[in-house]
This record gives sequence, C-alpha cells and structure tokens, in this order.
Amino acid sequence: MKNPLISYLRRLGSLISILALVVAVRAQSMTIPFIAAEKQFASHALAEGIKAAFLEHLDSAGIVVNAGQFVNGRKFYAQVSPETTEALFWQPAYARTNQAGTFGFTSGPYHYYADRRTFPVLSGYYFSIWKTDLEGRLKVFFDGGVNHSTAVPVKLADITPVLADTVQHGQLNWVNKGKGKPKTFRLFQNALVRKPLSAYQKYLNDAVLVLRPDQPFHTSAVGYLAYCARGRQPVFDYRHYQEGFDPQRQLYYQFGHLTGTAGKICGYFVRIWQLQKNRWKIVADVQQYEP
Repeated sequence: MKNPLISYLRRLGSLISILALVVAVRAQSMTIPFIAAEKQFASHALAEGIKAAFLEHLDSAGIVVNAGQFVNGRKFYAQVSPETTEALFWQPAYARTNQAGTFGFTSGPYHYYADRRTFPVLSGYYFSIWKTDLEGRLKVFFDGGVNHSTAVPVKLADITPVLADTVQHGQLNWVNKGKGKPKTFRLFQNALVRKPLSAYQKYLNDAVLVLRPDQPFHTSAVGYLAYCARGRQPVFDYRHYQEGFDPQRQLYYQFGHLTGTAGKICGYFVRIWQLQKNRWKIVADVQQYEP
C-alpha cells in the first residue's frame, strides 16, 4: 500500500522542479533582447568604428566614463575623431532585466586595441545598463566597467565570439513595486564604511555580479566573499552622482565616485539593487580603481 504522504511529497517535488525550470526559461527569454542588442552594438563597433557605434546605440541621456568623470556619451563621442586603426571588442557573458524587459544590464570581457593588427593595450570587463527609449528601442543608459592592470595577450583575429547560450541569465524573483527610496540603501552605505565585508555579507543577493580590477568575473555572493577572505580589500568613501528606479520600480541603480584620503577621487562605482521578497538586495556591484 502506498503512503499518501510520500506520494504527495513526490508530486510536490516535481511541481517545484517544473516551476524552477519555468523561472529559468522566463529569465532567459527576458534577457535575450538585451544580449542581442549588446552583440549588435559590439559588431557595429568592429565593423564601422567605436565612435559610430556609440553614437548609434547610446541613449540621448546616456552616461559614459571619461578619465574618471561621468559625461554625456553622445556629446563626448560627437567630439571624438573617427578612429583608423583602433578597435574595441567585447561580448556579453551575464545579463539581468526587470520584469517588463524595459531596463537591465549586461557584462562580459572586453579588449581595446590601439592597433587592431597587434595585441590589446587594455582588457577587463565592461558593464552596460540598457533601457528602452520612447520608441521602445533598447539604448545604452550607462557604459563603464573595470580595467585590469595587464591586458590579455589575444589578437583580434583569434577571438571567437561567445554564443548566446553561454550567457548567464540573472534569476527572476520579482515582487511588488518599491515605494519611495528605501532606508536599506542608507543602512548599507553606513555599514559599508565601517565594516565592508559584513555589509556585503548582509546585502548581496545570492546570484550577484561583482566586478573589480584584477579579480575574477564574480557571479555569486559565495564566490566573491570567499575571494575577499583571502586578503585585505580596499576601503573607500562613496560620493553618489546619480541614482533612480527603473520604470517598474523593481530595480534601483546608483553610480558615483570612489574617494580616498582627503576626499580625493580615486575611481567610481556602480550598484544595482533588486526588490525580492520585500527586501532590497544587490544584484550588481562594480568598482573601478587603481589596484
């Protein structure tokens, strides 16, 4: 005779597995347009040049980082001379969006070549925030990332683009819309100055993108915190430059300057929060500074 409790638990386990699969498929379907837009952006840069690509894909209010400062991307690239030998290659390896697919981010490796026929002079991980414009087209709202102190010695001709199915898709745990600026952000900021590691342990989402110069491509809180435990991490003060909600108020972005001794600017940060189960958690944390 079958035990009804065991049968029930088996059915429940199957249902949970099915729901997990549905969530994973949903996450992938929502990020596909962002991955496609990023790949089109990167292909445009290789085919027609960096300036042309950025002028085409940046939002009218899109921000880029130039010499550590935040500037309007279109105005900046409008003044840049068209390059002749330079090349910028990048490819998405991670993506996350809001529920409506109107706001999200992608990240992955990049290589910058002063001469596309030789080896890169800069390598690292790019980080782009995308949003839909008034016509529903995905445009770059923020473009930055982290630079490694040593460029990866790979020629442009030897790079094989990453296929779409190798991209990691951020998990979906959407809940109700956020109301007002949460005090969580202030509590985290205060804790970050006093005890950085403890602050991250409390507020990092389990699946989180963390980018730092000369560090691995972290995609989990466990991996990043384990890396931090190996040695002392730099401590900064944070000067916010811009922040706000996505249209659905499910994500909250922040970016600004990192400051050190006597308030001197020594880098910048980008942080994205996601509302999950009535709690705000960090789903992306980027810091660019000189290692």
